[in-house]
Order: sequence, then C-alpha cells, then structure tokens
Amino acid sequence: MTNLGYFVILNRRHFYGPERMTTMMDIQLLSDFGWSISVERIRKDIFFLASSLPCRTANYTMPGRGVNTLSEADDVIAHKLVSFGYYAVEYEPHLAQAFRCNPDKPIHKQHDTPLPTDPWYRIHNIIGKKRGKSKPQEIIVFLAHKDSQSWLAHKGPFSPGAYDNATGTAACLEIARLLGKMECERSVWFMFT
Repeated sequence: MTNLGYFVILNRRHFYGPERMTTMMDIQLLSDFGWSISVERIRKDIFFLASSLPCRTANYTMPGRGVNTLSEADDVIAHKLVSFGYYAVEYEPHLAQAFRCNPDKPIHKQHDTPLPTDPWYRIHNIIGKKRGKSKPQEIIVFLAHKDSQSWLAHKGPFSPGAYDNATGTAACLEIARLLGKMECERSVWFMFT
C-alpha cells in the first residue's frame, strides 16, 4: 500500500506578496543545509512560463504552433524533470472544459461555469517520480498547478499567470532539481496539475 503521508503544496504565495521575506529566509535556511538554491533559475523559469507563453491554457494555441500553450508548458516541465534524473515522468490525461468569461464581474473573478456544449480539452498532470532507497512505499508529494486563467485566453488581455502560479511551478522545479541529486529514503513525486 502506498502511504501519501507528506504533501508540499507550492502556490502563488511562496515567492511574491507578504510572504516574500519569509520565503527568502527559508531559502537561506535551506542553503545552510547544503542546498544550492538558484533564485536566478527560479526567475528564469517564471519568466519563461509567464512571458514566453502569453498564458498556459488548453483553449489557446499561439499562431504557428501545433499545440496549445498548456501543452507547451507540460513539455518543458517534463523535459526538465527528465534532465533532473527522475526515473518516471508521466503524462496523466484528463478531460476538462475552459471557464467562460463573464465581463460583468471584476477582471480576476470573471470566470464562469462552462456550458455542457462548450468544447472539452485533453489536458495532463505531469508527474515526476523518484524511488526511495529504504522506504519506497512512503511518498513525499510536491504539488503545484501550472495553468493560468483560461477565461481570459480568447479576448485578452492574456493572463500570463506569473503570480498564479508560475511562481509555485518554478519553485517546485527548483526543489525537483535539488532532490534529483540526492539519495532519498522515501519516494518523491513532483506533480504539476
């Protein structure tokens, strides 16, 4: 039996906002344990996710590209996990609908329930796995969501999602890089939903 006893959820509060000072102090504490955390690498990942891609959604494909922006982000995340040494990187498929836009609401609350006739999109959770040395049945899960606001994708302005949640995705990737070099007693999974 698998024991999912540890969860670490990395969300938008970890690198911006009132908690920024605590996060930077946490980085220093982790550095004291020998972790060489790269704030510059985290910034580059945030920049890629929130600038190179105008959004990360299943309902928008950039002109001249063959896949939607969420799938582009998936491929970059999966490639990084493989390069960090994770033995299994899975694309877990799901079907989802994009939220509709209700312009009568304030801009960041304009999401509205999709209609049953709205299109369905194939999306994926990306899961990188590393087997534990002595307790592989115990799993530590790091989790970050990678998409941005789908209801803004068609009309603009796009929601690049730097704050929600490229920051958590980039932080999760940096931790994956660091743990990829270490031998862990328990199994470690990185999930990008």
